[in-house]
Amino acid sequence: MCDTVVALPVATAEGSMLFGKNSDREPWEPLFLERIRNKDHPRGAKLRCTHIEIDQSPHTYDILICRPSWTWGAEMGVNEHGVVVGNEAVFTRKNFTIPSLIGMDLVRLALERSSNAEEGVEIVTRLLEKYGQGGRCAFKGKLQYHNSFLIADYHKAFVLETAGLHWVAYKIQESGAISNTLTVRRHFERYSQSLTNRISRQIHPDRSFDFKRTFERKIHTRLGGGEKRLHITQSFMRKWNGTLTYTDIAALLRYHHSRAHTPRFSMKRKKDICMHPGGIPSFQTTGSLIVEVNNKSITALVSAGPLPCLSLYKPLWLTQEHLPWLESENSQELIKDFWFLREEFARYVQQGRLKDVSAYLEWRDAFEKDIIKRSRTCIGEPEKISLVDEAFSKEKEVMSALIKEARTKPPPLCWSPREAWYWKQHERFVQIAASTPINTSTEKQPSQ
Repeated sequence: MCDTVVALPVATAEGSMLFGKNSDREPWEPLFLERIRNKDHPRGAKLRCTHIEIDQSPHTYDILICRPSWTWGAEMGVNEHGVVVGNEAVFTRKNFTIPSLIGMDLVRLALERSSNAEEGVEIVTRLLEKYGQGGRCAFKGKLQYHNSFLIADYHKAFVLETAGLHWVAYKIQESGAISNTLTVRRHFERYSQSLTNRISRQIHPDRSFDFKRTFERKIHTRLGGGEKRLHITQSFMRKWNGTLTYTDIAALLRYHHSRAHTPRFSMKRKKDICMHPGGIPSFQTTGSLIVEVNNKSITALVSAGPLPCLSLYKPLWLTQEHLPWLESENSQELIKDFWFLREEFARYVQQGRLKDVSAYLEWRDAFEKDIIKRSRTCIGEPEKISLVDEAFSKEKEVMSALIKEARTKPPPLCWSPREAWYWKQHERFVQIAASTPINTSTEKQPSQ
């Protein structure tokens, strides 16, 4: 379960494009922050995605992505041209094909291969029609789903929704949002060739083709709570249209319907944009990304850990020659440890082992405000590297001290039987996830 928003320059206070997404996945599933450099590839090279092998592109762009550790694909990201892409799970009546591309593969492929949003839509639809979509989409279990996408750059933004091999798309005018529900009814501007006959048969104005009504599985969609969260994000974007800033997007991605900073264990999470575990099904926001693109720079603000309501948004720039936290010799293990440190901190907060959470949040808010303010005036490479290192290191230092304190305290006695059972299962799966190898799929060179 996820939520994605975008605001084009006309909808923002500073004339920039703003993109934000929370990735809601299984609570123990690591979501890695990763930078992949642009690269030329030999003719005939093949690329191993999550489930299948496809033709490699002659050139791939520099990208910054958030990806589940077991997949090749990504939940969201941005490339060197300022193209941003995020996907959402949607549940349709179309049957799944044999394992093929999954939505996260298509997100990464669009980022690697597109220089603008228009091209991103073309790449996703072309690959969808060529390879199809299907296969396991979850770390644990056999969950499968189809996808909707939000694809944007500084000038344009599109919503692209799919049901099997069928797809429809439309252009966003000012701001928009998607969630775990189909949103397109009759207002699409482009559609797949496979829908031509359906659309041409329904020529009466009162019986025009409705993509959502035709394909959506209502029960699955209702269980996911996507329509409730979509109403919240769309209402927020409309309310602040024309004055939106990155702080507004951050506030939205940290939003709890209960209005509490750190809601305790509960089965009622369907209206929370920052999702905490405990519901049925149980999902958690495992990572959050905000991207600001203007005519001068591309700035990413990353949580690099679960629960944006607790995390510090840290700045990164794709223009940096080197990102020490993402491109060291042991960067994958570093980021893995980084994510699990934040998972442990979030777990202790939710379990009630940290009494003075408000003091931490006061520090977080003040430090984040200072770091982002300073990021606006960073000029040279050394200054950017120093600021990034300071943000990541300081958050780690503060969280490590609080975790050390929490480890000495027993779990609260006020847990309900279900809450105690849940945390026992959660901690078991965290250990499994921590020992699971990282997906390191690479391209295959053509035979000589």
